[in-house]
Amino acid sequence: LIKYQSAKAKKLLRRFNDMFNNSKSEVEDKHAIGPAINMHHIFPENEYQEISGYIENLIALTPNQHFIEAHPKGNTQIVDLAFQQICLICKASSIQKNLNGPEEQIIYSFKNFQYVLSVGLENDEFEAVDDLDFNEIIRMINIEYIKMKI
Repeated sequence: LIKYQSAKAKKLLRRFNDMFNNSKSEVEDKHAIGPAINMHHIFPENEYQEISGYIENLIALTPNQHFIEAHPKGNTQIVDLAFQQICLICKASSIQKNLNGPEEQIIYSFKNFQYVLSVGLENDEFEAVDDLDFNEIIRMINIEYIKMKI
């Protein structure tokens, strides 16, 4: 069931990104060349099965972003934490843009994003953030990654 939900979420994000974002990567950097055909789990599927089916835990990346930046040297067992932080901030922006867009195009949930962050960063304080307070979410994400470096 977990693999099915994950595959379904990837398909939904891929279709949405193709239709409404011209197949572009959600992360704009030097490796964002070509179509974003990789739907990447920000928090790895094998470690965070309970959130693997949430589209809020997926981000559309180009193959180079996926296999050079997200997983250094193409090793999908390794996650680059600095790029993971960038992905979360870019995902927050994507979600905010989507929730402020036409109602019939809304695919995300702020509450689901809070839950994904709570599980992935092991901090349930994310779930206490006021609805749609993306500035606070981003501030808290940055604090979590600063703590990881200490």
